[in-house]
Amino acid sequence: LHIMAFITEDYRRMTRDRFMGYGKPVLTLKDDRLHVDNVPAPRHRVGEDLLSQWAGRYGDLRLMNLAMETIAARRAVRAERWQALRQATALRLFEELHQMHAASGRTGVLVHLPVKDDYFKGDSDGWRAWLRAEADRRGWIFIDLVAEYRRLPAERIDELFIANDDGRYRGARGHYTEQGNRMVAHALAHHLTIHPLLAGRLQPCCAPVRHGARHDS
Repeated sequence: LHIMAFITEDYRRMTRDRFMGYGKPVLTLKDDRLHVDNVPAPRHRVGEDLLSQWAGRYGDLRLMNLAMETIAARRAVRAERWQALRQATALRLFEELHQMHAASGRTGVLVHLPVKDDYFKGDSDGWRAWLRAEADRRGWIFIDLVAEYRRLPAERIDELFIANDDGRYRGARGHYTEQGNRMVAHALAHHLTIHPLLAGRLQPCCAPVRHGARHDS
């Protein structure tokens, strides 16, 4: 059994050449084939671009506001094109992964993990609905833990995520705490053991998550 778990942001990260200012490989789709570009990745760290620095200092100026509105409009158009490209790239990645599983006698499972904002915002909804439809069409196993997460009581949410980077590595904020990891592990184990394509092949290892009041985003 191979589990591939990811958050919504991972769709975007795979096509970006930087992460937290550092260079990284880029996954692209060319002629229906996956390619890894920007390798070897640059070792130096790149700071904020000049426009971002300037906007931070002079964002209250009318001229800058107008410029930022124009930039935002252009970014919205680019974002729509990028989403289509990222979905096509991700779909090809998932297809190749399942082909490898079939050739090796493995079972693949795709898992969408929740982040804190998923409880209050719907940014991941389109991505999850898209993958759900594709998985149903292709017979893939897809487990959506965002839906599971939204059934938790609101007072539990803060304890599931690291609040800040104090005393931790840079970028730790937003990752799961021990309680968050436990919630995900229990929920995933529960879904795996009851999934119709896996029924009888896996044994329960822990109790299912206890839910409180449902939260609808």
